[in-house]
Amino acid sequence: MLNKKISLLVLISLFLHIGHGLAQNSVAIAKKSSVSLNLTELAHESLKGKPVADSSIWINYHTIVSPSEPPLSITAEIASGQIPEGFQVFIEVRPQRGMSIGKHGTPTGKVAMGHMPRAVLQNIGSSDTGKGISVGHQVIVSFEIIDFSLIQPGETSLYIQFTLKTE
Repeated sequence: MLNKKISLLVLISLFLHIGHGLAQNSVAIAKKSSVSLNLTELAHESLKGKPVADSSIWINYHTIVSPSEPPLSITAEIASGQIPEGFQVFIEVRPQRGMSIGKHGTPTGKVAMGHMPRAVLQNIGSSDTGKGISVGHQVIVSFEIIDFSLIQPGETSLYIQFTLKTE
């Protein structure tokens, strides 16, 4: 058994890219406070590969896309900070939930995060998911051990950026 105190503070932020024809669109994170995950329990050899996750974040959006325009997507990336050695960070966006209208985005599945944008929702047309927690798309942020021997005690912060853009 390993006696290491490992904690990881994840800061969730939103960046809205407004390109040509996107000025009427909006996107929001329903939970604007940071997510704090304690990975101490995960730092035991028997738990390698089992994730620690937070599912308290929701993405809401209102979009208008002309039939002649390409659909929209939402990407996620680590804008600043480094993933602690031995860990991998994943984002998974769940299908749209709640009373809403339009052509909602299709989740791309569980996506490994890095410093390059990766699509987490794609094929978004004109739609309105509603606003707030428990409507729109639930976001799961998870951490998994990929190399137990590299884990070091300490704290780190990550700034995860979500971007609405044309595909």
